[in-house]
Amino acid sequence: MIAAPMPRGQGRRARIALIAAIAAVYAGGLIGGHWISTHTEAWLVQQGVSPENPALAGVLIGVICLYIVATALPFVPGVEIGLGLIMLFGGRIVPLVYLATVAALVLAFAVGRTVPQDRLVRLFSGLGLDRTSALLRGLSGLTEAERIERLLAIAPEGCASWLLRHRFWGLALLINVPGNALVGGGGGIAVAVGLSRLISFPMYILCVMLAVSPIPISVLVFGWFAQ
Repeated sequence: MIAAPMPRGQGRRARIALIAAIAAVYAGGLIGGHWISTHTEAWLVQQGVSPENPALAGVLIGVICLYIVATALPFVPGVEIGLGLIMLFGGRIVPLVYLATVAALVLAFAVGRTVPQDRLVRLFSGLGLDRTSALLRGLSGLTEAERIERLLAIAPEGCASWLLRHRFWGLALLINVPGNALVGGGGGIAVAVGLSRLISFPMYILCVMLAVSPIPISVLVFGWFAQ
């Protein structure tokens, strides 16, 4: 059943409300992520938490879990917590931070994949974005290859076509580019990729594992942040 288009004025108000909500989430994510990063690092130093202290190993695991959740949330720069942990403990904790980063981005992707496509269609239709709603309706039920083919047929030549053809490189670039919190951060990007259904689960995991590896490799090889 196709939802009836929303009246123009009502659709405009809905879009304004959505933009305001996104702005609020973005601001809250930036402020909250920075606050969590700063206070977590200071608290760990105060408590004397270290990988060599078995009595506080559970606390460190709790911080890693917090890092996974923060990194998976859109617009939250959870990576600051990971870098703080590396600065505190050096190369010893790099493998754990790396695995936690991959887990967070896979979790966010999985959340995006579970959202039914018809809900997205209704959402954009309710916002008065009829063209986007119609596009998503046309993509519903198609395989990954069929979606790419359909989008390439209507995408303008240039950046859009390049990103579709080289979506794995584009994803890796977005994950690593400084300031990616402006487009949702790692968690937001992962959710969006999951919603798009343009990358299969196995290929996404492989891409993310490679995309987040440069900093851990640099730390281990060159000793950055080493204690």
